[in-house]
Amino acid sequence: MENLSIIRALTSGDQIIVAEEALDYTKSYFKSDAFLIKYEKERQAHKPKVAELNQETREMYEMQLAEYREMYTPEVLDMLPEEAKAGALYELKRMEAALDGNMDPEDRKNWEFRYPAEPNDLLIRSIKDFLEITKDVDFNATTKLNPKNNHQVFTNPVYEKKDTQWKACFRAGMELTNFVRAYSQDWLSELERQKKNG
Repeated sequence: MENLSIIRALTSGDQIIVAEEALDYTKSYFKSDAFLIKYEKERQAHKPKVAELNQETREMYEMQLAEYREMYTPEVLDMLPEEAKAGALYELKRMEAALDGNMDPEDRKNWEFRYPAEPNDLLIRSIKDFLEITKDVDFNATTKLNPKNNHQVFTNPVYEKKDTQWKACFRAGMELTNFVRAYSQDWLSELERQKKNG
C-alpha cells in the first residue's frame, strides 16, 4: 500500500512515466528465458496426476468399457439426442484415458486452459480480460465512507460489486487508465500478430 501512496503522490505525467517503465519491464520479462522456464515449471507442477490403476480397478474399467462399447454402438449414438451422445462419448474417452494411463479429458481441458503450452496464449487471454473488465470505468462515480470499516465504497451498489481491476482503474484515474489500456491494446495486437505469423 505504501507504493500505491507514492504513485498517487506523483503528478499525472510522472505516473504515466512510471507506468510505462513498469509495463516495459513486464513485457520484456514475459519474453525472457527466465519467465519461460518458471512458467513451464509452474505448468508442470499443476498438471493433473494420472492415477495408477490397481489390477481390480483395471479389470472393472475394462469390463465397463466393453459394456459401454457394446451398448453405445455408432448406430445407437447417432440416434441419441446431442447432450446424451456427448455424455456417452465423454464417458468412453474418460475410461479409455484411465486405462491408457492418461489423464481425464476434462482435467486435461481445464489444465490446458489454465496453463496453455504457449504462455502467450495465457497472456493474450489476460490482456483481453483486462480490456473487457476496464472498458466502462465510470470515473465520475461517487464514493462514501463506510462507517463499519472506515473504507471508501461506491454509492452505486453495482460499482461496489465490480472486479478489483475495474476499481483499481477508477482509483488510478482516467488519464493513467487510458494510457495503460492503450499500451495493453498495442501489446495485444503485437502478440496476436506474432501468433498469426507463427
